[in-house]
Amino acid sequence: PPKFFAHPSTTGGGGPIHRDSNMHVTMIQTLTPYSSRWSLCARVLSKTKRTYRNAKGDGKLMNLDLSDATGTIRATAFNEQVDAFWDRVQVGDVYLIGGGQLKQVNPAYNKTGHAYEIAFSRASTIEPCTDPELATSVPKASYSFVPIASLESSPDDSYVDVLAVISTCDESLTYTNKKGNEVTKRVLTLADHSGRSIEATIFGENANDPRLAPSATIAIRGAKVGNWNTKSLTLWSDCYYDVHPDMAEAHQLAGWWRQAGGAPEVVSIATAGGGGGREGPRICFEDIEERAMGMNGQAEHFSVACWITHCRIAERTLWYIACPTCKKKVQGATEENL
Repeated sequence: PPKFFAHPSTTGGGGPIHRDSNMHVTMIQTLTPYSSRWSLCARVLSKTKRTYRNAKGDGKLMNLDLSDATGTIRATAFNEQVDAFWDRVQVGDVYLIGGGQLKQVNPAYNKTGHAYEIAFSRASTIEPCTDPELATSVPKASYSFVPIASLESSPDDSYVDVLAVISTCDESLTYTNKKGNEVTKRVLTLADHSGRSIEATIFGENANDPRLAPSATIAIRGAKVGNWNTKSLTLWSDCYYDVHPDMAEAHQLAGWWRQAGGAPEVVSIATAGGGGGREGPRICFEDIEERAMGMNGQAEHFSVACWITHCRIAERTLWYIACPTCKKKVQGATEENL
């Protein structure tokens, strides 16, 4: 395989990439804390940035999800390294990356599937890969697609890959959450060959992606399965997706959609419940504001466990005799003649 050496830099800028017999391009899958003088040739699947505050003061953190033909790994930078790398790294491009400490992941926050993650240091380097042959050898992403029909039985909080057509696409919505931060979201409906559809919500800057439009094919890696109102998908800012992906399965899916005139018969995996309303997730009242419920122009259903602090009867009964099957009121029935 090609061999590269990247000159270290205290600013994170690195230097020109030279062929050198001392360093091999390392496969992501083989990276461990015992790897020395490693260099990755990887594609950036996502990048996110946030600020934080602790006992040492304010800081900022950047996460990059990196992928090659063997797997995916997360790289994290802090403060000065964020300033050095953020603007020069673009999602979807291929880079030569060297330097950093390998640490064990916390699976609660890292869903890449790798046992370790990279912590950038002052000696870390990120440079664009200018070798066309090497760059094209890095796939855009590796997927394990799940049919939408199978998502109905997928556990909540699991992560799945989906290949689908966008059947409907709402306008993006920006609101202020309870922490005072502005949040942007966009609701899509996805459909595939399985004849089922599912609601997917994109949060963050990607919600304003102009490529998201009805009839567009989309490959999604790492969507979170949830049960918000009904079974649904969430695409957080670190979720990778590709619109109109150049792959055989996507072309077949687009052909299926066009053959049906852009309106094939699909059924939502959402199911209705009884008792006067649809089944919904268990939430706290503060979640209504946090998730901007009811601001999408349609009803949103939920369940809540709470205390009743006041009950105004006004000479009206609080219940009625109902059919145990359809839940409708039984006319003329009383508790005495049951």
